[in-house]
Amino acid sequence: MLPFVFAPDGVIFGISPWAFAVFFGGWVGLHFAERLATKQGYDVPLFHTAVAWVVMTGLVLGHVLDEVFYHPDILIEHPSSLLYLNRGQSSCGGFVGAIVGGLFWKYFDVKRRGIAVSFARRPRPLALLPVAEIMMATFPVTWVFARLGCALVHDHPGRLAPAGSWLALAWPTGPEDGIVHALGPLRFVYGSTSRYDLGLIECFFAIPLALALAATWRRRWPLGFYTAVVCLTYAPVRFALDFLRVTDLPEADRRYGSLTFAQWFCLVLFAVGLAVLGRMRSRPSRIADVPSPGRG
Repeated sequence: MLPFVFAPDGVIFGISPWAFAVFFGGWVGLHFAERLATKQGYDVPLFHTAVAWVVMTGLVLGHVLDEVFYHPDILIEHPSSLLYLNRGQSSCGGFVGAIVGGLFWKYFDVKRRGIAVSFARRPRPLALLPVAEIMMATFPVTWVFARLGCALVHDHPGRLAPAGSWLALAWPTGPEDGIVHALGPLRFVYGSTSRYDLGLIECFFAIPLALALAATWRRRWPLGFYTAVVCLTYAPVRFALDFLRVTDLPEADRRYGSLTFAQWFCLVLFAVGLAVLGRMRSRPSRIADVPSPGRG
């Protein structure tokens, strides 16, 4: 059984450990994405615009859908909670937001004159799959750090586990349960219960996925390969993990027809992966084969 490891709020540069891990992971992931886009011959400034759309809408809808599907009682009592993006993020809601942002980028151009911003429909929609390929190939790198941040704040507690389970943590029942040992910004506790931490388990899954995909970046794959792989691997893992979500604590997630919002989303995500996989053979063999603005 693993120790319960956490980082107190503000101990890392005065900010939340989760926020630090997410921003650092985003920076690392963007670095690798830019390098891959350059190697594949894609228009990097155009790629930056797509990233801006995806991140912006991902953060907004990640919070909005978290409120709608996981905390509707708070939303009804305090509708203004939708404005506080730092108070809860749904990972699957973020994926929905990323898709919405990608579609906006595909069909609309943003023009700025001074402080004035206007939106114009593109005369010719941009190809979305090449950009999705770059993001999907490198996103698991960011996901490792994001889920590590979740594991440091333990915001995804799971069910009680059999004593001695190698995937479970020695979870304390309160501040007085277990002796706290400090190592730099980290605190180690061996609590009296055994409970799964779904953020940590997902981090364990993301590490080999990120390494496996990184090992393929130099190879030539059919367009759609990375999108299909990530969808078809992440969806079933996340679907299964949500059956381990906590049910005996106040923060237990709501179910819709016995499934969580994330599980319903994973069904759609898996179907998307199958659809992309079915069309791979008729697609260009690499991102650079698809014309983009800036390359004629």
